Amino acid sequence: VGGAYDQGQGVPRDYKKAFDLLSKAMKQGHLGAQTNLGLMYYTGRGVPKDDKKAFELISKAAEQGHDYAQTCLGWMYQNGQAGVSKNNAKTVEWYTKAAEQGQGLAQMYLGLIYLDGRIVPRDRPKGCDLLHASPNTPADAKAAGLYEKFCVTQDSISTDDEAQMRDEIDKIVKSAQVLGTVR
Repeated sequence: VGGAYDQGQGVPRDYKKAFDLLSKAMKQGHLGAQTNLGLMYYTGRGVPKDDKKAFELISKAAEQGHDYAQTCLGWMYQNGQAGVSKNNAKTVEWYTKAAEQGQGLAQMYLGLIYLDGRIVPRDRPKGCDLLHASPNTPADAKAAGLYEKFCVTQDSISTDDEAQMRDEIDKIVKSAQVLGTVR
Protein backbone atom coordinates (compact mmCIF):
# COMPACT_ATOMS: atom_id res chain seq x y z
CA VAL A 1 0.00 0.00 0.00
CA GLY A 2 2.90 2.35 0.77
CA GLY A 3 4.16 1.98 -2.78
CA ALA A 4 0.75 2.98 -4.12
CA TYR A 5 0.90 6.22 -2.13
CA ASP A 6 4.46 6.83 -3.31
CA GLN A 7 3.44 6.51 -6.96
CA GLY A 8 -0.14 7.77 -6.72
CA GLN A 9 -1.48 4.48 -8.09
CA GLY A 10 -5.18 4.23 -7.27
CA VAL A 11 -4.80 6.72 -4.42
CA PRO A 12 -3.68 10.35 -4.25
CA ARG A 13 0.11 10.62 -4.12
CA ASP A 14 1.14 11.17 -0.51
CA TYR A 15 4.84 10.77 0.23
CA LYS A 16 4.44 11.13 4.00
CA LYS A 17 1.84 8.37 4.10
CA ALA A 18 4.00 6.27 1.77
CA PHE A 19 7.04 6.74 4.00
CA ASP A 20 5.09 5.90 7.16
CA LEU A 21 3.50 2.76 5.68
CA LEU A 22 6.73 1.56 4.08
CA SER A 23 8.66 2.16 7.33
CA LYS A 24 6.11 0.13 9.26
CA ALA A 25 6.23 -2.71 6.72
CA MET A 26 10.05 -2.66 6.71
CA LYS A 27 10.10 -3.02 10.50
CA GLN A 28 7.94 -6.13 10.02
CA GLY A 29 10.57 -7.58 7.68
CA HIS A 30 9.06 -6.71 4.28
CA LEU A 31 12.03 -6.50 1.90
CA GLY A 32 10.01 -4.83 -0.86
CA ALA A 33 9.14 -2.00 1.54
CA GLN A 34 12.80 -1.69 2.48
CA THR A 35 13.74 -1.47 -1.19
CA ASN A 36 11.04 1.12 -1.84
CA LEU A 37 12.27 3.24 1.07
CA GLY A 38 15.76 3.03 -0.39
CA LEU A 39 14.39 4.23 -3.71
CA MET A 40 12.65 7.14 -1.99
CA TYR A 41 15.97 8.17 -0.43
CA TYR A 42 17.79 7.70 -3.75
CA THR A 43 15.36 9.90 -5.68
CA GLY A 44 14.50 12.31 -2.87
CA ARG A 45 10.78 11.55 -3.19
CA GLY A 46 9.20 12.76 0.03
CA VAL A 47 12.46 12.60 1.98
CA PRO A 48 15.78 14.41 1.71
CA LYS A 49 17.91 12.75 -0.96
CA ASP A 50 20.43 10.53 0.82
CA ASP A 51 22.56 8.23 -1.34
CA LYS A 52 24.22 6.59 1.66
CA LYS A 53 20.86 5.66 3.24
CA ALA A 54 19.50 4.53 -0.15
CA PHE A 55 22.48 2.25 -0.75
CA GLU A 56 22.32 0.88 2.80
CA LEU A 57 18.62 -0.03 2.59
CA ILE A 58 18.78 -1.47 -0.91
CA SER A 59 21.98 -3.42 -0.16
CA LYS A 60 20.47 -5.02 2.93
CA ALA A 61 17.36 -6.09 1.01
CA ALA A 62 19.53 -7.40 -1.84
CA GLU A 63 21.72 -9.40 0.54
CA GLN A 64 18.56 -10.99 1.95
CA GLY A 65 17.54 -12.14 -1.53
CA HIS A 66 15.06 -9.50 -2.74
CA ASP A 67 15.27 -9.75 -6.52
CA TYR A 68 14.34 -6.16 -7.34
CA ALA A 69 16.80 -4.81 -4.73
CA GLN A 70 19.46 -6.99 -6.38
CA THR A 71 18.57 -5.46 -9.75
CA CYS A 72 18.79 -1.95 -8.29
CA LEU A 73 22.15 -2.75 -6.72
CA GLY A 74 23.48 -4.10 -10.02
CA TRP A 75 22.30 -0.92 -11.75
CA MET A 76 23.98 1.25 -9.10
CA TYR A 77 27.29 -0.54 -9.65
CA GLN A 78 26.93 -0.49 -13.43
CA ASN A 79 26.30 3.26 -13.49
CA GLY A 80 28.30 4.43 -10.47
CA GLN A 81 25.22 5.71 -8.66
CA ALA A 82 24.20 6.22 -5.01
CA GLY A 83 27.74 7.00 -3.95
CA VAL A 84 29.32 3.79 -5.23
CA SER A 85 32.00 3.49 -7.87
CA LYS A 86 31.38 1.57 -11.05
CA ASN A 87 32.23 -2.07 -10.48
CA ASN A 88 31.78 -4.55 -13.32
CA ALA A 89 32.17 -7.67 -11.17
CA LYS A 90 29.51 -6.50 -8.70
CA THR A 91 27.26 -5.42 -11.57
CA VAL A 92 27.29 -8.93 -13.02
CA GLU A 93 27.07 -10.56 -9.58
CA TRP A 94 23.89 -8.70 -8.55
CA TYR A 95 22.17 -8.88 -11.94
CA THR A 96 22.90 -12.63 -12.01
CA LYS A 97 21.37 -13.18 -8.58
CA ALA A 98 18.21 -11.32 -9.59
CA ALA A 99 18.03 -12.89 -13.06
CA GLU A 100 18.27 -16.38 -11.55
CA GLN A 101 15.08 -15.54 -9.64
CA GLY A 102 13.35 -14.49 -12.87
CA GLN A 103 13.57 -10.71 -12.33
CA GLY A 104 12.85 -9.33 -15.81
CA LEU A 105 14.90 -6.13 -15.74
CA ALA A 106 17.92 -8.03 -14.43
CA GLN A 107 17.51 -10.60 -17.21
CA MET A 108 17.36 -7.79 -19.76
CA TYR A 109 20.41 -5.91 -18.42
CA LEU A 110 22.46 -9.08 -17.98
CA GLY A 111 21.48 -10.22 -21.47
CA LEU A 112 22.66 -6.90 -22.88
CA ILE A 113 25.93 -7.22 -20.95
CA TYR A 114 26.62 -10.68 -22.41
CA LEU A 115 25.56 -9.61 -25.90
CA ASP A 116 27.74 -6.49 -25.69
CA GLY A 117 30.98 -8.09 -24.46
CA ARG A 118 32.54 -5.00 -22.84
CA ILE A 119 31.95 -5.94 -19.18
CA VAL A 120 32.33 -9.70 -19.62
CA PRO A 121 33.54 -11.69 -22.60
CA ARG A 122 30.81 -11.76 -25.24
CA ASP A 123 28.57 -14.77 -24.92
CA ARG A 124 25.97 -14.25 -27.60
CA PRO A 125 23.93 -17.40 -26.89
CA LYS A 126 23.73 -16.57 -23.17
CA GLY A 127 22.87 -12.93 -23.88
CA CYS A 128 20.18 -13.93 -26.35
CA ASP A 129 18.73 -16.50 -23.94
CA LEU A 130 18.50 -13.89 -21.18
CA LEU A 131 16.92 -11.29 -23.46
CA HIS A 132 14.43 -13.87 -24.67
CA ALA A 133 13.54 -14.83 -21.08
CA SER A 134 12.96 -11.27 -19.89
CA PRO A 135 9.28 -10.34 -19.83
CA ASN A 136 8.09 -7.22 -21.60
CA THR A 137 8.88 -4.11 -19.59
CA PRO A 138 8.84 -0.46 -20.67
CA ALA A 139 12.66 -0.42 -20.92
CA ASP A 140 12.48 -3.67 -22.87
CA ALA A 141 11.16 -2.30 -26.18
CA LYS A 142 14.59 -1.32 -27.52
CA ALA A 143 16.13 -4.50 -26.08
CA ALA A 144 13.50 -6.52 -27.95
CA GLY A 145 14.63 -4.83 -31.18
CA LEU A 146 18.22 -5.79 -30.43
CA TYR A 147 17.13 -9.33 -29.68
CA GLU A 148 15.27 -9.54 -33.00
CA LYS A 149 18.19 -8.15 -34.98
CA PHE A 150 21.17 -9.81 -33.30
CA CYS A 151 19.68 -13.05 -31.97
CA VAL A 152 17.03 -14.07 -34.50
CA THR A 153 17.81 -12.68 -37.95
CA GLN A 154 21.63 -12.60 -38.06
CA ASP A 155 24.14 -15.40 -37.76
CA SER A 156 27.04 -13.06 -37.00
CA ILE A 157 27.65 -9.49 -35.91
CA SER A 158 29.62 -7.28 -38.30
CA THR A 159 31.86 -4.45 -37.09
CA ASP A 160 29.28 -1.85 -38.17
CA ASP A 161 26.49 -3.81 -36.48
CA GLU A 162 28.57 -4.14 -33.33
CA ALA A 163 29.02 -0.36 -33.14
CA GLN A 164 25.27 0.15 -33.64
CA MET A 165 24.46 -2.52 -31.05
CA ARG A 166 26.76 -0.97 -28.45
CA ASP A 167 25.30 2.48 -29.11
CA GLU A 168 21.78 1.11 -28.58
CA ILE A 169 22.84 -0.74 -25.42
CA ASP A 170 24.39 2.45 -24.01
CA LYS A 171 21.16 4.36 -24.74
CA ILE A 172 19.05 1.71 -23.00
CA VAL A 173 21.25 1.68 -19.89
CA LYS A 174 21.50 5.49 -19.70
CA SER A 175 17.78 6.05 -20.16
CA ALA A 176 16.77 3.42 -17.62
CA GLN A 177 14.44 4.43 -14.85
CA VAL A 178 15.26 1.37 -12.76
CA LEU A 179 15.64 3.25 -9.52
CA GLY A 180 12.59 5.45 -9.88
CA THR A 181 10.15 2.58 -10.09
CA VAL A 182 8.44 1.01 -7.12
CA ARG A 183 8.18 -2.77 -7.32
